[in-house]
Amino acid sequence: MQTNQTKIHHEIDEIKRGMRRTWAQIGCLLSEIDETGYWRGDSATFTAWMSSHAADFGVGLTILWAQLRMVRYYRNTMLGDLRGWGIKSPADAYDLPEVVKCDLMEIYSRIANVAPDDVKRALAEKVMTGTARRRELRATWHAYRNQ
Repeated sequence: MQTNQTKIHHEIDEIKRGMRRTWAQIGCLLSEIDETGYWRGDSATFTAWMSSHAADFGVGLTILWAQLRMVRYYRNTMLGDLRGWGIKSPADAYDLPEVVKCDLMEIYSRIANVAPDDVKRALAEKVMTGTARRRELRATWHAYRNQ
């Protein structure tokens, strides 16, 4: 049985070798790195670790933070809402299908704080099925953000 540290190290090595991971899988890995303290042996802070390893993931630091935030948002907030609404969704963010886009989920997360449930439900279903469009989400965000 692999320890968390060994598993994390293996995952990072596979990513460095070009093994593809979805944004959600990377976000889950980052969450595990943070929660286990894996970064402590290498850096003074988690942010410093992410900064020094962003190139390993092939994206910038801002994107890594977004992936981590959306994994946590899915696990802590969105999954419960989806289940309450009866919308089919994986039990963990790691298994989110590729049609679920991180940037669209991020806009949705802002909308979810201010919009009524019927709007949230309709948009959540679109985000989860890959039919949400940035223009629609941004327009909805602009309509509700100051309310």
